[in-house]
Order: sequence, then structure tokens, then C-alpha cells
Amino acid sequence: MWGILEDFRYAASVLRRTPTSTTVAVLTLALGIAATTTVFGWIDGMVLHPFRGATDDGQLVS
Repeated sequence: MWGILEDFRYAASVLRRTPTSTTVAVLTLALGIAATTTVFGWIDGMVLHPFRGATDDGQLVS
């Protein structure tokens, strides 16, 4: 457990020494997470849960 705490302390000190690299890494991660969430939302809405009547199986929906 102490080893993990020391690793976190070391990582924090390295991140504090290089603020530009830290900013670039955080923004890159944020952009990747946002893009993944957006694409999953599109797929979920269009493929997995399309609106009623969107399927073209020859039947009329009333």
C-alpha cells in the first residue's frame, strides 16, 4: 500500500514540474473521452434505440 502512495506522490511531483505536458495530456484525454461518448450516443440512438416507425419492415405503425 505504501508503494502505491509513493507512486502517486512521485507522479504528482512530475506533473507539477511539467505543467505544459500535463495540460496537453489532460486535454487529450478529455477530447478522447468526449469523442467516444458522442459516438456511443449516436450509435445508441440510431442503431440500438431508433425512434418508433424508423424501421422499414413493410408494416405501418399507428
